[in-house]
Amino acid sequence: MWNLWEWNEAARSMVAGGSKGAAVRAKRIGALAVAAAVMTLAACASSHVIVGVRRPAISPGDVVIYLSPPAKYEEIALINTTSRGSWSLSAQKQTDWVVERLKVEAATLGANGVLLQSVSERQGSSIVTGTSARSGGGALAVGSVVGISDHAGTGIAIFVPKT
Repeated sequence: MWNLWEWNEAARSMVAGGSKGAAVRAKRIGALAVAAAVMTLAACASSHVIVGVRRPAISPGDVVIYLSPPAKYEEIALINTTSRGSWSLSAQKQTDWVVERLKVEAATLGANGVLLQSVSERQGSSIVTGTSARSGGGALAVGSVVGISDHAGTGIAIFVPKT
């Protein structure tokens, strides 16, 4: 898998020795690739509101999900995310995706726990398809609408001291 830098360098090497117009096109292609990457990241972004003391980032694998508050903890931030961009079709896979994103967001804030507040389904976009046929004096039309939903999750990024 190429990163954007390698892709941009490959595009430039293809036009090496070419015209000034080719170099300009290569720069535009590089700019479009960066813009696409930014839009992709924005589509799957999580967000947070700091309410406590942020700590150094840790590994998401070290973050524990809590369904009820532990005996002692410090709140770091309110966090939320969605399964948008996950390409998961089942409700369970979308829920898993949301929980994993909550852990990643908490880890970037230095939280070793997430006090789960909610995970819910929300309606997103729709896909509409249709076809029609006409024969003689009659006509037939068939269509369908498929709703695309994703899941959203909220939690509190917390730090639980080791006892």
